[in-house]
Amino acid sequence: MISLIAQRTFQYIFVSVLLLSLTGCSSTHTVSTSPDSIDSNVSIGDNLIVTTAEGLEYEFILLDVDEGYLVGEDVRLAIKDIVKVERRVHEEGATRFTVFTVIFVILIVILSLQPVGMP
Repeated sequence: MISLIAQRTFQYIFVSVLLLSLTGCSSTHTVSTSPDSIDSNVSIGDNLIVTTAEGLEYEFILLDVDEGYLVGEDVRLAIKDIVKVERRVHEEGATRFTVFTVIFVILIVILSLQPVGMP
């Protein structure tokens, strides 16, 4: 039988893994800021992080590219005023691999905590 300390440790680790799996793995990819490049490298629905020439940073989901503007909910930025565009990409495969690896390691640790001779 697993001791109470091992059970509590498992519970804390399990909750941590669940929280980790909710955050997911994502990365950002910088997009060239020339107007033609922005149009060809972003798509409706992309999660963008945009920095303007004034140094302001906006994060939004792209709803439309409208005659020289990137449009999101409550955001309309002129492409000519943009100095940096990053596209956030969620990597589901990496998230799954990380979560399953951590769960596997936790199970090995928990099983190794059982006293010898116990079923």
